[in-house]
Amino acid sequence: MTGNQLLIEFNMKKSIYLLFIVFLICSCGKKLPENYGIYVYSINDYHQLKPQNTFISGNLLQSISGIKGTSGAIYEKMDYLIIFEQNIKPDDIKISKLRFNRGGYVRNLFGESYTEVNLWTSERELTINIAPVEGKKDIYKVTTTQPLDKGFYAIHFGSLTNQNTYSALNKVAYDFVIGTNGEDYQPYEEVVRKNENAFLSNATELLKKINEYFNNKNYEKVRQIYVRPDGNKFDDNEWSSLTNGFDNWILQNGKIKSSQIINKSINENYGSFSLQTEYEKGGIVNEELNVIKKGDSYYITFIGIN
Repeated sequence: MTGNQLLIEFNMKKSIYLLFIVFLICSCGKKLPENYGIYVYSINDYHQLKPQNTFISGNLLQSISGIKGTSGAIYEKMDYLIIFEQNIKPDDIKISKLRFNRGGYVRNLFGESYTEVNLWTSERELTINIAPVEGKKDIYKVTTTQPLDKGFYAIHFGSLTNQNTYSALNKVAYDFVIGTNGEDYQPYEEVVRKNENAFLSNATELLKKINEYFNNKNYEKVRQIYVRPDGNKFDDNEWSSLTNGFDNWILQNGKIKSSQIINKSINENYGSFSLQTEYEKGGIVNEELNVIKKGDSYYITFIGIN
């Protein structure tokens, strides 16, 4: 093989090698999404977000807009967003950190009035940078000026707080959670259901305990689970008067044979339960059990005939 032939072969191999390197570099770059949608780019991949309808609470003049809860999109972090939609105006793109909003004031013809909301609404809108993707129609890259801390977020194209009611109709938002458990951002109805189940479970356990302590006249243990209606402990004089009442009730009606919850009324931190209790002497008596939640603990505030 001549020197020229060796040089040609070397140059060909070099060209093939360079092309291979270029191919590897290009193939390592993440392709843009091919379908319309809203995407989170996180940990070297795109994740398409699901839209959900926004809801409003208020009047014909002004309403508060929000979403019911998380759709289940949870990420450790967000690098950036891709907005791939037709007829999007960059100025309309907003990202908000959300908070649960129980209620607020909206404007009416005569001033302001309070409205229950029970939705996730904007706590604050984030400062964002929006840039079109060069050579790509309808595609925008969106970044936040600061890394997102843990919490619940939404991409939206209208306000997620007080606004003109007409402007709030037929809107959608794209939500996602960063770095926390999605269980913390459930719809209000789910929060209520879980709270009611927790209250009923704890009230049933407290009823079982107080009946056992009552029958054994173990009033010191009763005192550990029985508090005043305001949630504070009884002082010694109050407790002495209460235990005298227990003794008189046992003397009159006898010990408890059985007791069960037959109805309930529960709000966030307070539960009232209707009981049907059978005594050795007094027979079946309709009673009431009231329970208060303090932090993560539950206490009886009243049991007896009201």
